[in-house]
Amino acid sequence: FDFGSMTIFDDYNNSALLSGKLNHNGFKEFNVDNVVLNATTGYNFMNTTFEENQDFYGVVFARGNVLVDGPFEDLNIIIDAQTMRNTVFNLPVGGNTTSKGYSYIKFFDPKDTAFVVEEKVRLSGINILMNIDATQDAQVNITLDPSTNDMISGNGEGNLTMRLDTKGALSRNGVYTLAQGNY
Repeated sequence: FDFGSMTIFDDYNNSALLSGKLNHNGFKEFNVDNVVLNATTGYNFMNTTFEENQDFYGVVFARGNVLVDGPFEDLNIIIDAQTMRNTVFNLPVGGNTTSKGYSYIKFFDPKDTAFVVEEKVRLSGINILMNIDATQDAQVNITLDPSTNDMISGNGEGNLTMRLDTKGALSRNGVYTLAQGNY
């Protein structure tokens, strides 16, 4: 199936250009062939609630590109994006949301150049590379205790990279500098 080049719209009537191909062999052995989503003027990439995803949720508007390529069992996704205004990203890290805890939030001394976080997640068959230019237009809320609404809320900026390989190895790099916030 050749997408050609088609315009798609989000729920806010923002447009993005989708192009590429989806190949298969008798509806088996599916392969994504350079599917590109190009959102140069901005697009609503995420619009989720706490009930839909207790790990993270919110509304994310960004401009950038998403490339999807490869067979379904070894899919590559590369995201290059810059956050935009009206983005509100929520990260619950405390309370009784789940029993697993939230080990992906680490507070550390930025002068500690030896600080490394290694984790495994349960996702296989997908390689994801996210290059995010986080701007002060985006608001980040970190909920420490939902029962008391104990929250750190702020805006900042930074260049963040996240990689997830087919074996579930997750790495995150970058510095996010808080410009303003409330606790």
